[in-house]
Amino acid sequence: MSRPRRNQPTGYDRSVGESPRSYYGRRHSYVYFPIGWTDSSSGRSYDGGYYDEDGNRYESISYAKNGRYENVVCICPYCDHKSILTLSVSGPNEQSLKCPNCGATMEIKSALDEETGGFEPEMTRGTAPKRRRVIWPFFLVFGIIALVIIIVAGTFIYLSNQRDPVEQGAYSGNDWDAYESYDDMIRLADNGDGSFSMTDDAGDKILTWEADYDSYYDAESDCYLWYNTDVEPAVWQYWYEGISSDFGDYGWMEHDDDGWWIEADNGSWIPLPETYDQSGLWYIDE
Repeated sequence: MSRPRRNQPTGYDRSVGESPRSYYGRRHSYVYFPIGWTDSSSGRSYDGGYYDEDGNRYESISYAKNGRYENVVCICPYCDHKSILTLSVSGPNEQSLKCPNCGATMEIKSALDEETGGFEPEMTRGTAPKRRRVIWPFFLVFGIIALVIIIVAGTFIYLSNQRDPVEQGAYSGNDWDAYESYDDMIRLADNGDGSFSMTDDAGDKILTWEADYDSYYDAESDCYLWYNTDVEPAVWQYWYEGISSDFGDYGWMEHDDDGWWIEADNGSWIPLPETYDQSGLWYIDE
C-alpha cells in the first residue's frame, strides 16, 4: 500500500548516477539512492542508501527469513567499527551488540522489515511500458537503414512526378505526425478544466523538447511528458517530480475519463493515491 512521503532527500541528479529504486516492506517503503550527492539548490549533502517514507536513512534492508535477520549492518558510534551480524527476529536488540574493537554498544544501521513481495496494486490497467531504450544488433540496424534509404528514394521519385502538394490541398498545419517526430516546441491552450489542447496560436503553455530526457518539459509544474506511440491507442505520459519520483524506476502517469493513473511497478497501473495533491496536475486533451 502506498505511503505518503515527507522529509525526503532532494536534488538527486539522475544524469550522474543510476535512477533511484523503490522497495516495499510491511513496516516501511524505501527509495534507494545508489550514490551520495549534494542538492545544488539547498547545498545540503545526502549519503547514498535507503530512505523510508519519513526520510530516515539505512545502510541496507534486512528482511525477516526463518526467524532471523541476516547481513545486518551494525556500526559502533565511538570507533566506527562495522560488523555484519545475524539477529533474531524475536528480539534483535536483546542480543549482544558489543563492539569487538572497543567494547561499546553498536547501533543497528539496517532497516529490519518483512518482505511483501513488492508493491500490491489496487488494480492493473493497460500495457503502457516505462520508457526504455532498445539496443539493436548491428546487422539489424544496417538493414533498417538500407530499407529506409530505398523507401525515401522511391518516395522522392514518386513525388517529383506529382503536382505541388499545396495545389493538392495538403494540410500544412500542426497535425499529429508533427508530435510523433517531436517538434522543438509545442503550444497549448488552457481549457479551464485542468486540461490543455494543442494550438497554433500564442498558447497558454509553451513546452520545449529536452533531448537529454527524450521528453517535453514544463518548468511551471516540473513535469516531463512524451507521446507514447508504442501502445494502442497512443497516449501522453507524464512524469511529475515529487510524485513520479516516489516510485523509483517507474512512476509515469496517464490521464483518462477515470482520472489519473500511475505505473507503480512494471506493467502495474493504479489510480493515483489520494495522498497526492492533484490540484497542480494538468494533461493534454486529445
